[in-house]
Amino acid sequence: MALSNPRTFNAAFHVRLLVPIEDELLHLALTTIALVWDRHVGRSQEFTVSVARLVKTPTGVDANGAYEHERHHFAFALSSMFGSHEGNVRKGLIIRVAAHEAMHAVQHARGENLDAVPQPGSPDYESSPLEVEAHRESALVLKGYYANLQGPIPLGNGRFFEIPDTSPYTALWEELETRGASVRVLSREATS
Repeated sequence: MALSNPRTFNAAFHVRLLVPIEDELLHLALTTIALVWDRHVGRSQEFTVSVARLVKTPTGVDANGAYEHERHHFAFALSSMFGSHEGNVRKGLIIRVAAHEAMHAVQHARGENLDAVPQPGSPDYESSPLEVEAHRESALVLKGYYANLQGPIPLGNGRFFEIPDTSPYTALWEELETRGASVRVLSREATS
């Protein structure tokens, strides 16, 4: 159903699909990034989003997603982020990972030195303030999408993050449910 006045965003995307993905799931990831970006930064920015079978961080750690701040590039892993779950669990994972990585883009935009923080696989990585902030933001976005969500969410390796009671994203997701979202895809390249 085409809506007459969909919400538009300041973020725009160049999409590179190295593996096939459902358009609905890609749209959910792009919308999540755009929501976080607009809420915190709100200025025009072009990003590249790649979806590949696997994603490794610069330190060689397997990841659901990663953000390369020098290139404004998000990389997402089909196998762990999009492909291994179904239904609401899959959507929740997509939202959580996309919001987490979007928060790293926000951190870079506000002047944080992402090169100086502990990298994935290092002992101080999970407790670093920027990583904790990204986990908190992803929990807020997830709570906004699933307003009735409660309790801790798994982060992997036996770690959990507590879901907040309320979220500023609830009204934003409700608006998108009513109006729809117009995410600007400037280019789309699919290779296999």
